[in-house]
Amino acid sequence: MVIMGGGSDSTPTKDNPKARTKWYVQQAIDFYRAVPENPETDGKRQATISHYNSPETTDGSWYIFIIDPETGVLEASAPLQHHLGTTITDKVDVDGYAYGQELVDVPVEGKWVDYIDLDPTTREGALKHSWVVLYDGLIFGSGWYEQSYNRAPPTKAEPAAYTKALVEDAVWLYESEGLEALIEYSNSSENIEGEWYVFVFDKEGEILAHPIMPDDVGKSLLSDIGVDDDNYNFGSDMLEADEAGLWVHYESKLYSKDSKHAWIMKRDDIFIGSEWTESWKRLFFSDT
Repeated sequence: MVIMGGGSDSTPTKDNPKARTKWYVQQAIDFYRAVPENPETDGKRQATISHYNSPETTDGSWYIFIIDPETGVLEASAPLQHHLGTTITDKVDVDGYAYGQELVDVPVEGKWVDYIDLDPTTREGALKHSWVVLYDGLIFGSGWYEQSYNRAPPTKAEPAAYTKALVEDAVWLYESEGLEALIEYSNSSENIEGEWYVFVFDKEGEILAHPIMPDDVGKSLLSDIGVDDDNYNFGSDMLEADEAGLWVHYESKLYSKDSKHAWIMKRDDIFIGSEWTESWKRLFFSDT
């Protein structure tokens, strides 16, 4: 059931997603207008935020998100409650587009911002078209999704692309279900695909998940485990990754002829990574 505000009796259908998205945002603004003023409790603002944090206000992939334009903090997002309180301004999508600041730099007449984001109905990434409007000290937004972003998954014969795809899938898991679900999955055997796996660490360098080396969980990449055979401190460089992603290359401590290529992406205060191994074995064996 969708509970919205006032507005026109003519509701655009899902066959006209741009019109429906703009209508959805206008309904939220109309709801805000209709809430009685209460300066002592900031009731108008809080009542609207509470309303649009309710799952009853979603309709498939359509939902209202509300941002504080002064702080960039996400105040309402019914299907993604674990992201409430996070800052939007530094958000970058998996293709490196800094869409967060674009969402905040919005005029009162509104604008469209297109970026790759999680579709909560599929729990996968999709091209999102968001309509955002600044009204009375709040940013109201909603969006619709195009699945055209979904690319054919690479094979293991393309190790770099395959590694990036694994990290991207883990990003969508984090975006849809939160850190606890990501850590549980990443520490499990389900996370191991031949030589590939996802690992997770926090902004202090503490390893939160590692299915191959569980004894390293709780240790810091800024310690000896983050230094390779050539005394290169790859752990500290991994902490330089941003939301657009970063390659870090280092020598394996297990096999002297092996080079590791790690792809790291940051989300909020955590880092998600995977890696592939370049070794003499790849000269003789192919893993597709």
